[in-house]
Amino acid sequence: KGNIFLATSVTKKLDHYIYTCPIAFGEALTTQVDQFAALWLLIFVYYYLDMMEGNYCFRIDGDTIGRCLIMGGCIAFGYLTKPSVLVGMAFFAVLLLIKCIRRKESALILLKLAGGGYFVE
Repeated sequence: KGNIFLATSVTKKLDHYIYTCPIAFGEALTTQVDQFAALWLLIFVYYYLDMMEGNYCFRIDGDTIGRCLIMGGCIAFGYLTKPSVLVGMAFFAVLLLIKCIRRKESALILLKLAGGGYFVE
């Protein structure tokens, strides 16, 4: 039931997007595959879609850090559940990186949010 709710929430956000991840929605709706792995991917995509909005700007604030921590947790728990779920997450992460480059986001802020640059000034 949780996956169906998340799949519905994600599809509501996708009304103006061209690309989707059909395998994630397929996994969320069938009992023949690993539901728990699909859960982590769906949560990841749910927060990912907010970051892909045209007016979204990465900042070092509580909201953005919280989203990044949740998405990082999804990656970690997705890997622990079923490593093949990382293929979908990697695809979305690359698309997000491309979008950040196009929006001319600060590389320093992105590095800090990735966890490797909190000590970079």
